[in-house]
Amino acid sequence: GLSSAVVDVVVRPLRRCLLVGLAVLVELALGNQLFEHMYPGLLTTSLGHLLQFCQTETTHAAQAYMTLFATVLQHTTTAILEEPVVSVTRPSFISSIPAASQSSVSYALLSTETELAHFAISPMVRYQPVPFGFASTRPTIAKSLPESVNKDVQRSLSVLLDNWSLLTPWAIAFVALRLMTFVHLSELPADLFKHHFYKLAFTHSPLLNHVVLLVKTNFTGIFAPSDDIVLMSALFRAVRDPIVSTEFRILMIEWILQFPFSAPNPDSVGPGSGRFAPPQSLAAALFRSHRDFYPPIFDDLTLKQAKFRALAYCFQPAPLPFALPNSVLLDVLVSVDEFRSGPAYSAACSAVFGTLELFLVRFPEMFDTVYQYLLDTILAGPRFVAPLIQMLLRIRASRPESDIPARLLAAFNDVLVSRDP
Repeated sequence: GLSSAVVDVVVRPLRRCLLVGLAVLVELALGNQLFEHMYPGLLTTSLGHLLQFCQTETTHAAQAYMTLFATVLQHTTTAILEEPVVSVTRPSFISSIPAASQSSVSYALLSTETELAHFAISPMVRYQPVPFGFASTRPTIAKSLPESVNKDVQRSLSVLLDNWSLLTPWAIAFVALRLMTFVHLSELPADLFKHHFYKLAFTHSPLLNHVVLLVKTNFTGIFAPSDDIVLMSALFRAVRDPIVSTEFRILMIEWILQFPFSAPNPDSVGPGSGRFAPPQSLAAALFRSHRDFYPPIFDDLTLKQAKFRALAYCFQPAPLPFALPNSVLLDVLVSVDEFRSGPAYSAACSAVFGTLELFLVRFPEMFDTVYQYLLDTILAGPRFVAPLIQMLLRIRASRPESDIPARLLAAFNDVLVSRDP
């Protein structure tokens, strides 16, 4: 009756208008983002207003405002610290906009005294894009931010970092990359940023995990060496997480193998022994965590292959430290044991023989164990002689000096000759 009429006449049109209005706000913010990228510093005089928008907006338009604010803030603080930019002819499309005089420029970055309706071009604007990257954002001269700017920067960082819950992973990554520059540009201690980036490692987003690794690689003061095991454990957990796609889980395995591990300071390490003692190197950390690479039977075959390869790099050839018992690596092939009932050139068979090739090349001391495994396989299925020959040819082509192919052929000679063709 009346209620449905009110919904049709008032509520639905109002909701539609709100959605259209939000879309307009987002498009305006994205358009300004484009102009700011093309002409860094163009919106410097509007920083205070942008901060107000970030604080008051509660819809998804807040994301567009926050990414725009982070970009303008980075460009502005960089311009303050760097040498003055050589004047360039102003583009024609902004020639009608008045330019603020140098004397009118104030280091009160977040001031809202100038209304948006009286917009003026800041003298700090550049009329060409600035390459984004850590090297290009470092100050070119030994100069520090004025005290008033430092206070505004700290206030801005507080607003951005405390409202990450309003952002999508891609927006968080964008803002985080912008905020990393303040580790260089501001006088704030690096470890002050730790808890903001640290929590990103415990999400289901590979993108945010990558941001954490990028932070650790570029800014050594943010994370302590004792945090490395926790960050690696977060990556291991993501590798085991079925929610994460197979492609990203394989990528995270590569991140683990190349993790930027920092050896802990012996003076700061507490007592410990055996498996409770903190590892002193990436090799030690991988050796301790090698069982995390054992693939369950339900893993995708490509993921199993990536784990086989990773497992091989968790050990070192004897007599170096972290050597392995010969049977440990071959135990993982149980998860692909179904290859024995398939054809000789199945994907599972290729995975097994490729893994055995890696084990033989990396660990020559495993020769007898691998030989016995191959012998049992061929006796149970003579069709696997062809993949064996292909494996030996690959080893000979990649390592001409290796005697593994000759030794294996000599060991198999009596067995293969006695078999019927």
